[in-house]
Amino acid sequence: MLRQNALLTGDRDQLVHNNGYPSQTNYQPNEILMPNENSEMNKNDDMAFLLFLGGFCLPIIWIVLFFITRNRTKYSSRGRKFGAIGLGLFFCFLACSIVTFIILFVIIYKYGNISVNGHKIN
Repeated sequence: MLRQNALLTGDRDQLVHNNGYPSQTNYQPNEILMPNENSEMNKNDDMAFLLFLGGFCLPIIWIVLFFITRNRTKYSSRGRKFGAIGLGLFFCFLACSIVTFIILFVIIYKYGNISVNGHKIN
């Protein structure tokens, strides 16, 4: 007990014994170090972020990201947030694509020369 108090308080006089040399203690940890779960979550969140960025090039990736991060304990709230935002962005992209297609179709149909099987459509 005296030795533990000396180690905690740093009292050198209590550690010195026999011929003035400090006593040596052998430290053996009782715990086995396990990999940090937070570092694995951070890696997964970083991968979710990369997939989120990749969705700007290929929006279908956002759907994949949503289903990967949905209800998973491997991802923190940050990773799941990327999945939810990606799904929202996918539906925004889809809506914009449909509206653009309809506008282009109306413009081409109304003002352009569209022919089907060689017949001009007025």
